[in-house]
Amino acid sequence: MDAMFVIVRAVHFGALVALLGGLVFTVSIAGTGRSSGDAIGGRRSRAAIDSSALWLALAMGSGLAWLGLEAATMSGQPLGEALGRKTLDTVLTGTDFGQVWLARGALSLLLAGLLVLASRRSPTARRGMLVLGAIAAAALLSSLALVGHANAEHGAARAIHLVADAIHLLAAGAWLGALIPLAAWLGAPIAAGNGRTLDGVAGAVHRFSSLGLLSVSTLLVTGLVNASFTVVTIPALLATRYGALLLVKLAMFVAMLALAAINRLRLTPSLADAAVEASARAAIVARLRRNVIAEVAFGVVILVVVGALGRTMPAAQASAMAPTMPMR
Repeated sequence: MDAMFVIVRAVHFGALVALLGGLVFTVSIAGTGRSSGDAIGGRRSRAAIDSSALWLALAMGSGLAWLGLEAATMSGQPLGEALGRKTLDTVLTGTDFGQVWLARGALSLLLAGLLVLASRRSPTARRGMLVLGAIAAAALLSSLALVGHANAEHGAARAIHLVADAIHLLAAGAWLGALIPLAAWLGAPIAAGNGRTLDGVAGAVHRFSSLGLLSVSTLLVTGLVNASFTVVTIPALLATRYGALLLVKLAMFVAMLALAAINRLRLTPSLADAAVEASARAAIVARLRRNVIAEVAFGVVILVVVGALGRTMPAAQASAMAPTMPMR
């Protein structure tokens, strides 16, 4: 059951991160669909709608699976029996988790409606629908904080932890999620002699770099706040399963930072330099894409770890419950 929980949680987190990141990339990084006469931008925005619909469908499916697993855990029944109407009704209407899931289900349907409207509007109106969709996706992702470890806190501590969790999720979605469409965008055919195309790519990469810098800073601050609740001490970090998982997550995060630093400090300035030959700039784009794909791979590992962390007792609690050595 725990393995199923980890997989379902990781898929759900990943789908929502990709959903938000794709919409953020479309409306603020790629800059597509801003003009009714922008045929290429219109095609890209329609492609973004299609991919967003797929990620939303995956999020809704994994969300239903998560609900079923929670129903089985809460009721103590086998999974097949827990999926009965009576048990599900009790979980949805009689538990905090169920109330959150009902609200998130309504939000998912709202987002689906926005995507349908966006697909039927003109390019100018479509952009507005996609902006609203990004806001709905942000609310859907950040609402996962309501079913996390922050609920173990009380009073002001709970509020601070919830806010930190929500902002942490949003920063992860904006950065990690946007890496996926960025990798696809960089993989589009680029003519070596087409300086205007390369200039457009350079502008998008620069905008993404600025977004990444803001997101990383936010992740570091909110991560420290969260650790002050879930870890507290270095011994707890080193001596618990939660701490071990968190260290793996940090290692993957550092690897992503290293690649992001290379992209921002070395590759992006060279790509933006019009004096560099077009063929050399095209090679830089290819290297950027390889680095971005590697970042996505590290991010996938992080998502799996996040799925496991949600099913693991926080280090601070595990450390407090551990037996102490008797004094002699």
